Amino acid sequence: MSAVPERESGTPEMPAGIDRTAVKTLGMLERLVERGRPMGVTELALAAGLQKSNVHRILATLRFMGYVRSNADSSYEPTLRLWELGQRIHARMDLPAAARPHLQRLVQETDETAHLAVFDGHEVVYVETIETANPVRAHTPLGGRAPAYCTASGKALLCGQPPPVIREVARLSVRHTPSTIVQYDELLTVLKQVRERGYATNVGEFRPNVAGIAAPVVDGRGEVVAAVGIAGPLDRLRPARIRQLAPAVVGAARDISAALGSKISN
Repeated sequence: MSAVPERESGTPEMPAGIDRTAVKTLGMLERLVERGRPMGVTELALAAGLQKSNVHRILATLRFMGYVRSNADSSYEPTLRLWELGQRIHARMDLPAAARPHLQRLVQETDETAHLAVFDGHEVVYVETIETANPVRAHTPLGGRAPAYCTASGKALLCGQPPPVIREVARLSVRHTPSTIVQYDELLTVLKQVRERGYATNVGEFRPNVAGIAAPVVDGRGEVVAAVGIAGPLDRLRPARIRQLAPAVVGAARDISAALGSKISN
C-alpha cells in the first residue's frame, strides 16, 4: 500500500518540501510490487496518472539502481533487491528473534497460525508469522498490512497509542464486513475492554470468515511495541474457543514482553 495519499486525479497530496520525483519513483516501485506481475509502460502510466515519458525515465532509474528489470515483451518487474534490503532490516530487529520461540509454542498450543505485528502509520504490519500445519488455516503473510481498527492485533496495538492517533484511525476506517467497527466511540469502548481483559478479538470484522485473538507486547519502558496473536477460520474460533485460547495468547505476549525487559505483567 502506498504511503502517500492520492487525490482521485492520481496527483499525490504532499506537504511543502517533499521531492515529487522521489515520491513518483518510490510509488512506481510500490505499484510493481503490489500488482504481483510484470507491467508495461502504458499500464503503469495509466495507474500512476503520469505521462509515458515520465514513466520511462523512472523505470530507467530503477533499472539502473537494480530495483527493476525489463523483459522481452517490454514489461517491467521488481528484482530481489528490495527483498535483500528487507531481509537486512528484518535481521536487525530483536523483536522477531525474541518472539519466534514463543510463537512456535503458541502454534503448538492452539493449532492456529501465530503472528507478531507492529503499528505503522495507521495499520499493522506482520513482522513474524508461523503457520499451523492444519490444512484449513488463516494465512498471515510476512510483511503484510492490515487495518488496525478491525483486526485483533491492531486493537491490541491501538491500546498503546495516544488519543489523537486512535481518533485518526477511526476517521480513516471503512466497513469491510457487517461486523466492522467504524465509529470512534464504539472503538474507544472496545479498546477499554481490551485493556481490562488483556487481549483483543476480531470475529469476522476484516475478513468475513476469519477470527483472531491478540495481546499487546510491552518493552522495558512499559510501552506497547507489538502485538502477538493467532488467526484461524471463524468456524473454528467460536466465542467459547476464543475464551479457551486467550490465556495462551496472553501468556505468549507476557513471555515476549519479559524477553524485552518488561517488568509489567500483561
